[in-house]
Amino acid sequence: MELKTVETEQSTKTAAFGGNGGSAFETCTDINMIGLRTGSRVDQITINGASHGGGGGSDIGTITLGSDDYICDVEIRSGSEVDYVRFLTSDGVSIGGGGSGGSLTRLENIRVTAIGGRSGSRVDKLEITYIPNYKG
Repeated sequence: MELKTVETEQSTKTAAFGGNGGSAFETCTDINMIGLRTGSRVDQITINGASHGGGGGSDIGTITLGSDDYICDVEIRSGSEVDYVRFLTSDGVSIGGGGSGGSLTRLENIRVTAIGGRSGSRVDKLEITYIPNYKG
């Protein structure tokens, strides 16, 4: 009996949260670090050392993902801007902050493959590309 290995590519989805203000920032893949500054909204997101948004709010800190770690859960409140965001990794580490405005959306049991968006003095939009129903 001959065994064959068949490789399949899992499909991804992209979800956008927030408005169209600010300027587009480059979509980042291979995410290994996320930092936030927040107040009543998300003022700044730093992805792999590149910061997007303004300097308002408080520095929430950063999380660093290990080589086998990935973002498995994202919670976002948004309207015309990103009001709140929380990222949870497969190792159980989370970072989040912001206010209570906007509509709440939660993406769970996922693997985030890229984050992009728009920013000016705050984070206007986040575009999350992910594999749904991910079993790591």
